[in-house]
Amino acid sequence: MTVPVANLITKSDFHRDADVEKFIDWLSNVVESLVVDFSIKNSRRVPGGVNASVVGLDSVIGQYKWAAQWNDSEIIVTSLCWNSTVSSLSRLGGNLRWALNASSDSATFDACCSIFEWGGERNKKVGARPFLEDKVGAPNGLCSYLDQVRKAAELGCANILNLKVVEEMNSMLTKVHAMASVDGLPIYDSRVAAAIACLVEIYRHNSGLNWATIPVCLAFPAIPEDQKNNRRHVGALRSGGAVIPTPGVIRYQDPQRASRWMSASIRLGWIVEEVLSRKPNILNGQVSRMHAFEACLFMIGYDVKCLRRNLKP
Repeated sequence: MTVPVANLITKSDFHRDADVEKFIDWLSNVVESLVVDFSIKNSRRVPGGVNASVVGLDSVIGQYKWAAQWNDSEIIVTSLCWNSTVSSLSRLGGNLRWALNASSDSATFDACCSIFEWGGERNKKVGARPFLEDKVGAPNGLCSYLDQVRKAAELGCANILNLKVVEEMNSMLTKVHAMASVDGLPIYDSRVAAAIACLVEIYRHNSGLNWATIPVCLAFPAIPEDQKNNRRHVGALRSGGAVIPTPGVIRYQDPQRASRWMSASIRLGWIVEEVLSRKPNILNGQVSRMHAFEACLFMIGYDVKCLRRNLKP
């Protein structure tokens, strides 16, 4: 029996939901055979582009590209492929967690700014940077705030109906919270959101489920950036403009935006944890299998049309 929406609170509640269990069964059975047809154009962040057809997540991670650089104590750290990105993320996350443990607002803010450099911050004057800077040195300041969010988003004990402590979320802050985490809380940016939403749709379609709406436990809403790009929403899975259920969009005007955004990240984390526990050979040997799975979603979400061959006729 499906757990009522009002009771979808904890990890154990989530996994008792019938829709969740069936989706995880399906996803666990396709991660090794998922067909991904990459056609990513050359850009500053993806030099040379990515043009390859691969099968399974272990092959997807081999196609990872994100060109980035940031300063770490006068050292310029660069990354591009997944291996170099893992090294970069290890330093970024280690610096942030060290600063938080030292209760240093200034060091914590510096660590967050490094994450913004790596993540591709577009405008330093708006969004995550000024939001966090305002908390530096304030009563119950930046370290206190990030620690509270880290505790609320801990995958083992999170309560997705009690996320009021999360004051703000955007594409940069989801990276900060993921790197502050010690249990693999995933980054939930526009690409990751698009990829997991499309996998839910492929499951719905291939399983013959005639949903009028996406079950709330499997609703992974797009963030506003998705709507600006035809490559990153569920409808792009099909040509011809077929009408299909969509998980909606987290609007910046939504007063519940921050908690909805964090809920999606936590629920994704719960799903990834379970899939990886059932498939111990997938992404085996990675420093963090959780973040490697998320990185696969990131690459897929660049253009979700890469998943079209997985849809049954």
